Amino acid sequence: MILTLIEKELKSILSSPKFVSVFSVCSVLIVMSVYIGIEEYKTAMVNYETVTSQVTQQMRDETEWNSLNPQISRYPDPMQIFVSGINNDIGRQARISDYGTADLTNSSYSQNMIFAVFRSMDLMFIVQIVLSLFAILFTYDAINGEREKGTLKLSFANPVPRITYIISKVIGSWLGLVIPLLIPILLGAALILFYKIPMTAAHWKQYAFLIGLSVLYFSFFICLGVFFSSLTKNSSSSFLYLLVIWVCLVLIVPRAGVMIAGQFVKVQTASEISSQISLKYGELSDEYIEKIQKYGKEQRAGLENLEREGITSREEFQKRYEVIREEYRKKANTAEEDFSQKLAEFDAALKENWHNRKAVRQKLGFSLSRFSPASAYQLAAMDFAGTGMSLKTDYEDQLRTYSRLFNKFRADKIEASGGRGYANVFENKKPEPLDLSEIPEFSFVNPELSHVLKSTILDFGILSFYILLTIAGSFIAFIRYDVR
Repeated sequence: MILTLIEKELKSILSSPKFVSVFSVCSVLIVMSVYIGIEEYKTAMVNYETVTSQVTQQMRDETEWNSLNPQISRYPDPMQIFVSGINNDIGRQARISDYGTADLTNSSYSQNMIFAVFRSMDLMFIVQIVLSLFAILFTYDAINGEREKGTLKLSFANPVPRITYIISKVIGSWLGLVIPLLIPILLGAALILFYKIPMTAAHWKQYAFLIGLSVLYFSFFICLGVFFSSLTKNSSSSFLYLLVIWVCLVLIVPRAGVMIAGQFVKVQTASEISSQISLKYGELSDEYIEKIQKYGKEQRAGLENLEREGITSREEFQKRYEVIREEYRKKANTAEEDFSQKLAEFDAALKENWHNRKAVRQKLGFSLSRFSPASAYQLAAMDFAGTGMSLKTDYEDQLRTYSRLFNKFRADKIEASGGRGYANVFENKKPEPLDLSEIPEFSFVNPELSHVLKSTILDFGILSFYILLTIAGSFIAFIRYDVR
């Protein structure tokens, strides 16, 4: 019996004129979003290769280790094709130096402001906004529509259990709407293969979980439509209620949660942080210059005493001269290291407090917004694509770790070459090209899939809970439903 009811529901959906139009629109949107994502990814790769080539050429022209400040470019990830997340909002390059911090700058939207206005139309956007609305359009009259046409009363003229009927409605609607939508999703995957996008096995696993999450989110709105159709007698009333709830869940609650968190947890702005760092930098610079001037006076006094001693042996004079110069170089290097260390410690403490405050606000905002299944879906989708809120913090954390490694490497090279170029000045040496092959390379490490799954368990749980809640509500409401 249940198979017959499911078959009836499938035929009703597939033969509906609105199914053809909705399926066509969704197919075009999904395939087009993947194609646009591929083109944006290819553009990002061209930009990455161009900038990397320019930076490499600039580094080859350097002859002193102290003037070597490489620029790291963020490597594009193929998963941004499906979920852009904050990928275009954060910077694409970071400068490595022995002062300041390695922060990402020069975002895609900073150069193409028009895209920041309209944002990206990726797969996540289509599922979150378009497909959820289409699910409501198909299921708002699943029960009361049958009652208005008189077919519900005819169905129960036969010995059909109400639970069996409502189960068949949910399953039939799910099969009729979800299965056909897998076709354009598979076409999108075919486009990835056709354009030879470098998707690894890990990327395909992430894509599979993303599709599974999208189906789960879409299923909630199917069940929600059946639930409200079981609560009301008129299809016009159920559609109005569902439309209001859709607006609240998809558009209002996610933003309201973030706004409320912003009011409760205050965080300093980036300009305030930069101002404090600049003030500290000026204070430490004055201290550093004062030390260098003092050491310079001591060196000049030592050289004057050396000349007054009247040493006749050139070898003895050169030996004493090297001792004075070495003493000055050690003091100058110590002063510079002290300057860099104090600035780095101040910057780290300030940024740590700033990040902690932002983390508290972010956690509160996401916790409040997760009352909406749309937020749970969006946050989990961005995590699977690696374009979530953690992308910027993870990248900059790894950049700072690399910065400390590179600065240590450069300091060793400066030490081995006799100081910050002073050997070339005193001894009139001809500058030689640097050996760039020894420079440690930066490589961003993406979070493991197991770690991503752990971070998205809550979102899967929220979506599953809402689905079970709406299915249970449909059962309870339909048991008491008047089929006449």
